[in-house]
Amino acid sequence: NIAYGERTSLNELWAAIKESTKTSVDPIYGPERNGDVPHSLADISKGRILLDYQPKFSVADGLKRAYDWYKANL
Repeated sequence: NIAYGERTSLNELWAAIKESTKTSVDPIYGPERNGDVPHSLADISKGRILLDYQPKFSVADGLKRAYDWYKANL
């Protein structure tokens, strides 16, 4: 599991999934629960320094590429 280095909200993640899969399913919102993570932003600075990690794809681009691969190969 590795990060991209930009914040992604759950709404942005769902929008990217909808776009990639060409679905029209809307999210169903429920009450906030203890421990819910409203957005994710991992610090990738150590990976950049120690591994010369340079993300090539955004979350949305990676989702689309992965979806297209699975659709074509499975």
